[in-house]
Amino acid sequence: MLKKLILFLTSLFIAVNSFAINEQEFVQLLQKNHPFFKIENVNLRNLSVAKKIANPYDEWNFSSTMATTKVFGGVNNNSLVNIFNVENIDGTTTKLSNTLTFSKSLNQKYNNTLALDYTIPLSQNKDGINNSLNLDLSNIDLIIGNLQNKIDKNNFINNNLKKLWNLKFLQLNTEINRKILQKEGEQLLILQKKMNNNLVDSADALLQQNNYQAKKINLISANSEELELQSEIENIIKVKIQNINLNLENLNFKPQNLEIYELSKIKILNLQQQKINRQIISLEDKSKSKIDLNVGINSTRNGNSVFGSRDDNSVSLGLTIALPLGGDVNSNLLLSQQNNLDALSWSVKQASLDLKNNYNTIIMQLKSLKEISIVNKQQLITSNQRVLELEKMYLNNNTELQYVINAKNDKYNTQLTYYKNLLKYKNLQFDYLNLNQ
Repeated sequence: MLKKLILFLTSLFIAVNSFAINEQEFVQLLQKNHPFFKIENVNLRNLSVAKKIANPYDEWNFSSTMATTKVFGGVNNNSLVNIFNVENIDGTTTKLSNTLTFSKSLNQKYNNTLALDYTIPLSQNKDGINNSLNLDLSNIDLIIGNLQNKIDKNNFINNNLKKLWNLKFLQLNTEINRKILQKEGEQLLILQKKMNNNLVDSADALLQQNNYQAKKINLISANSEELELQSEIENIIKVKIQNINLNLENLNFKPQNLEIYELSKIKILNLQQQKINRQIISLEDKSKSKIDLNVGINSTRNGNSVFGSRDDNSVSLGLTIALPLGGDVNSNLLLSQQNNLDALSWSVKQASLDLKNNYNTIIMQLKSLKEISIVNKQQLITSNQRVLELEKMYLNNNTELQYVINAKNDKYNTQLTYYKNLLKYKNLQFDYLNLNQ
């Protein structure tokens, strides 16, 4: 009684956790349970973090320095310098500093200076063209990452859907072999009875027995292949599969025209060209002379206290000019990037050519397989009629059993070929989807 209860509960558990599955449900379970999608999402988040890292500008920095200086004559100067400065992404820099000096002498004099300095690049790095380089590149990388993420996820889904459709094919193959074995077993029993009654030769019974054993081996092999793939898929989606709601005989797929420059693969190559062009702009800019406009405001208070009693205020305006000395290095870097740009231009053309060729190949194969599958179905009808005719002839002693067995094998092979071509047709659909995204 306990054993029966355990068996019942086990079967109930399997039934609850097993269900018939279709494409949409399979994809949902795949996205929910497979770590591939978690990894892809983490990689995408890392690109967003990299974008933040690429912009270290617009953040204030603080430094403080304390010092004691002994001056000839026995005078000690104690100083405290506090500096707030920021380098902006637009190339400008702002510096706010406070210098407090105390001269330990007979007069014990204080010097308190507050200064504000602002620098504007007029030539090299104007508008922060070099400061914003890494940020611009990281923005492009983020777009590329999103496109590649979409490609990788779609390819992963489509390639796993191929496995699901292959499992459907294997289920059909197993079911065909099971029905064949059942019919051949029934035929073997009939022939053994007839042999016992001396109505047929023992050779026919032995031939049928050998045929039955061959079909049994076919079923074992087909069932084993099906269970192996089913176990793999169930391990991926974490659900037991009871049945697959897919129609392998649907030949109504209608591919769209291929718009090459709308494809993510081409967009990525174009974005990589944009990255190199952006790097070239900065390299060319670094070849310019560095000319900065410096504006400063200075206020100094002197006296016997920290805040002083007398003000000295001033405004300064100046230019800083520097000439780059690494001309050869910069020229070679520019040449290298230009070569990379040329190579990418050819890569775009090659990728476009390959995509068009692959597209045309897939379209032609889809058309061919559709026509072949229609003929296969007609062949299957003919093969079935041939088996029926030969079985009648054998019953009337007008043919040998071997011809009947051969006709049945031809029928099975025709049926198997039909389903294999349907599976190829379905796989080509996923190849097309992988291509056209």
